[in-house]
Amino acid sequence: MPQLRVVRESIQPSKTDQGDGISAIVIAIQMISKYCKKLKYTRNIYLVTNGTGSFDPDGIEEIIAQIKNEGINLTILGVDFDDEEFGFKEEDKDEQKVWVADVTLVRIMEANITSEIKREFP
Repeated sequence: MPQLRVVRESIQPSKTDQGDGISAIVIAIQMISKYCKKLKYTRNIYLVTNGTGSFDPDGIEEIIAQIKNEGINLTILGVDFDDEEFGFKEEDKDEQKVWVADVTLVRIMEANITSEIKREFP
């Protein structure tokens, strides 16, 4: 995906632990609701994460419902996530990353609100 190369060159990892991945999704939903209103826009949210930051799943069901109501497509780009299809498995993975990948993101994925979850490798 050529778009990922552009993203890789233009974003920098955060040096802070403020906020979390779920909060980022909530802010994106609020911005789409405020600025797109009910006009006919393609509504996409892209979350790029390595899964090591915090992810607070409180209220996740309401967030999922709001994503569905707004007609938003959510794409999660997981950096260095395990992927059986490509034969990639990170050994001695941080417990936080396991929890984010196996609990939080799987709940989002199972709600059928993600257009896809991609795994990207450095």
